[in-house]
Amino acid sequence: MALKGYAAAGGRVMGICGGFQMLGKSVSDPCGVEAGAGESVPALGLLDMVTILTRDKKTFRVRGEALGLFAATAGLPVGTGLPAEITKINGYEIHMGETVSKEPPFAVITERSGEGVSINDGGVSGCGRVMGTYIHGLFDNDAFRAAFISSVVGGGSEGIATGDPSDDTSRKPPATSFEAVVEASIKKLSETVKASVEMKRIYDIMGL
Repeated sequence: MALKGYAAAGGRVMGICGGFQMLGKSVSDPCGVEAGAGESVPALGLLDMVTILTRDKKTFRVRGEALGLFAATAGLPVGTGLPAEITKINGYEIHMGETVSKEPPFAVITERSGEGVSINDGGVSGCGRVMGTYIHGLFDNDAFRAAFISSVVGGGSEGIATGDPSDDTSRKPPATSFEAVVEASIKKLSETVKASVEMKRIYDIMGL
């Protein structure tokens, strides 16, 4: 109820994977994957869609374009208003279930595990403040992440960072690179392990 009240008051809500499924009207489990066979439970009802759980788990690396990103908030047609460097996204799917939505898609998946496709993903509410997707790793995309944060701070797509130096009102995306942060963290972990563990003994056991 708190989340529904927050959305009704104009709050921004983003759901990913299971969180996306919960934004719809209901989640049904005809095969008894996670509950009793044939059971259907009401969801939050923030998006006009329903989800049906299936036995098979879908796992894909994906590329796509976030067509619905902030468009409705700005009163723009879906798929307009933002440069490609912001809307192009990479990530992965890992979910059980199919969602049937009457909302505009959040994104169009253009590649699944190296194969070219054109698949609508997710949904965006009419007000543009509630959105969901099956794409994990969405916020690993630096330009997208910066644009999303800017839009939340700015209250709509007018606050999105474009990085255009001629636009004095633009909030420039932060220089933080997700990939660089991950690499630095892995390096630090590696150095800590080497300093704390008798690596020669481990290599001997491994026959290296």
